[in-house]
Amino acid sequence: MNNNSKVSVIVPIYNAAEYLENNIYSIINQTYRNIEIILVDDGSTDDSLEICEKVKSKDSRIKLISKENGGVSTARNEGLKKATGKWVMFMDPDDYLEVTIIERLLSNLSADTDIISTSCTSFTSKEKKVVHFFDGNRVFKAKNQKKMLFMQLLWPEYGQSISFADTAIGVPWGKLYRKKFLDDNNLFFNNGLRRMQDNIFNMYAFYYAKEIKYIDEPLYNYRYEHMNGYFSTYKKGTTKIFTNVIIERYKGLNVLGLYKDKDIFVCYVNECIRLLTIILKNDLFNKNNPVNIRDKRNDYRKLLMLPEFNDVLKWKNLMTIRNSKQKVIMFLVLMKMDYLLMLLCRNF
Repeated sequence: MNNNSKVSVIVPIYNAAEYLENNIYSIINQTYRNIEIILVDDGSTDDSLEICEKVKSKDSRIKLISKENGGVSTARNEGLKKATGKWVMFMDPDDYLEVTIIERLLSNLSADTDIISTSCTSFTSKEKKVVHFFDGNRVFKAKNQKKMLFMQLLWPEYGQSISFADTAIGVPWGKLYRKKFLDDNNLFFNNGLRRMQDNIFNMYAFYYAKEIKYIDEPLYNYRYEHMNGYFSTYKKGTTKIFTNVIIERYKGLNVLGLYKDKDIFVCYVNECIRLLTIILKNDLFNKNNPVNIRDKRNDYRKLLMLPEFNDVLKWKNLMTIRNSKQKVIMFLVLMKMDYLLMLLCRNF
């Protein structure tokens, strides 16, 4: 499909000075030229804003928005409000693009396409590896075709033929979204979520899209380094952050009529146990949590009383839990062996 439409590239920025110039120039140097670059500085305290201002003076296609810190969702939403392109692309500030990504995505559009995605290269300072969200090019249009997308949203490894996924299809980057499609369906990022807001956004976007295309080419470069160690230390507030994700997931699956699909529900059970494991290991039962043991147990029991866990706690088929450690967690939860569970999470 021939296309000379403007593409708006939105970059939410917070304290990304180390990588920012490389990021922005990978957009500026795109082989496709009809773009606007929307840089949204979300209250950075390093030199990010100054770098944006310097680069902006060299390219008239750059728009710069400076706002108080409010989180990545608020920054992306602010960029969406200012975007004037027919298509929207999101990018993280520490990543970079292959120079042909926009051209390649546009060249693979059809008249019905609302979202088109590439795969990526995941990299750290020590290694690179190509990530294939799915094996080969795909078109997702009918309900039964889209099911694969929803399952990978909940289960990152689904369809990737690997034991651990650095990333999955639920990310907002490496994609073009039709702007009119986003506007017509009032699709914005949830300002109340601090984690997985992109995944929840795409749950709705994938459902409402007329057609989603996947091009199995690694045209986006995703810096995985910032995730190293994220889930290995005590983080106060983790419980609230991931409980909110579970609540929004449950709400979305029910609103979209996906909750009763058995395969999707099994993935939901796995996601709940995965997020519960993070909550227990990094917050509630973490050895550095100063709360006394009795109160920790009470907080844990209150968590399990959420309606979002009702059906999960009735699920007895442990063989459907894909991760061995999470399978043990699920067993201890179901058997109500709270203190053994607490001991295990302290030593994970």
